[in-house]
Amino acid sequence: MSSLQKRYIPQLIQLSYFLFGALCLSIKSGYSIAPTILVFFLLTKQRPTLDKNARILLCAFLAYVVVQGISILWDGGSLKEFDRPSRALMAIFILFAAIKYPPRFLWLMNGFAVGAVAAGIRAIWDRQFAGLVRAFDWMAPIQGGDISMSLGILSLCGLMWAIKNAHTRYMFFYAVATLMGIFGSILSGSRGGWVLFPVILVVAYQLADTKSENGLSTCPICICSNLRTASDRRHQTI
Repeated sequence: MSSLQKRYIPQLIQLSYFLFGALCLSIKSGYSIAPTILVFFLLTKQRPTLDKNARILLCAFLAYVVVQGISILWDGGSLKEFDRPSRALMAIFILFAAIKYPPRFLWLMNGFAVGAVAAGIRAIWDRQFAGLVRAFDWMAPIQGGDISMSLGILSLCGLMWAIKNAHTRYMFFYAVATLMGIFGSILSGSRGGWVLFPVILVVAYQLADTKSENGLSTCPICICSNLRTASDRRHQTI
């Protein structure tokens, strides 16, 4: 790898972490752009060495893909039905990327916060200007509302980190992002994202009170799971 690649590739991968949160609800299927970038880089570079826990997680993802693929073929399904298991394949690449290039706290958290603000603005636009009955009706209000709530709650984790470390500028930014993400969920009419809200508050407090940066660095995989769950709920509703 040339010195130029060593300098810029890690920055581009950090940018993809940022875009993952920032583009979730900004554009249609925005959450698939960052994983696509990671897939491109990881297919062209040496894969990281996996420890025992990472190999177990990798096997679990692959087992899910294989079982779903066999089920689809057995039932005579179409290639379109492979959409959901394909997201597990994306999660594998994100796992590789997170091991080889661990997400930097502010890149990741700022991406979530920008995404939460964008979600709130988009929700207001949908309801007040686009004339939609529910925010995110252009993609699926349940999915959009749950993603918006996830971004808002992650911004709340950032807010607690900023309060603990007395970062006034980030306090304001993450506070606004938290409110906008939650407000976007309210405008969508989605209620599923509120079920674990009290538990999330406790976990967020613990993250802020202990090793917030290390704890939040694992969020890309967690959010992928949340997005896939929300998407599965959308397919079941439809």
